Amino acid sequence: MIANILDRSALAAKRTVRQLPGAALDLLFPLNCLVNCLGCQREGRVLCASCIEALPELNPPYCAVCAQPNAPATCHMFLESPPAFDGVRAPYQMEGTIQDAIHSLKYRGLKAAAPELAELLARYLAEHPIPGNIFIPVPVPLPPRRLRSKGYNQSALLAKTSSKKLKLEMNQRLMTRTRNTPPQVNASRVDRRDKV
Repeated sequence: MIANILDRSALAAKRTVRQLPGAALDLLFPLNCLVNCLGCQREGRVLCASCIEALPELNPPYCAVCAQPNAPATCHMFLESPPAFDGVRAPYQMEGTIQDAIHSLKYRGLKAAAPELAELLARYLAEHPIPGNIFIPVPVPLPPRRLRSKGYNQSALLAKTSSKKLKLEMNQRLMTRTRNTPPQVNASRVDRRDKV
């Protein structure tokens, strides 16, 4: 009994130590601290209202499976071998200010971008529901080493906030990472699609 309590205490201490870099950064630079808009540099928000209005929306035609702009309803690649999921939803084309915001969250430690990006995602999903009976937000797990060095999982931050706004239950256990893949920031669109 005592050994079991000590084991649980040791595990809890290890978890706390692993979370220290992210927690220390949150203490020094809280999410609600003043930031400048990534589009126009105006102080106050990561994305101001006028820059949000100017974001490049993803409009048809695009592939319903991978969201590739200017593509047929279903890409040739997915006609031949359909994936195990219904499709990707993308409110915007990956360019300009929205790309800067996403890259700032993913690669530059700007956690303040998460609530604003999650708000945009939740608004889009409320207006464009995903067909089917069940919709469960599931964040993509990061490799353990990358999670430790970064201190947070950007997709978990987005899923947590957007699922609250949509009144849905997020589930972090439905997806597991089986390979330690490199970051996709430098991968081409074709390389990314080949990994689906």
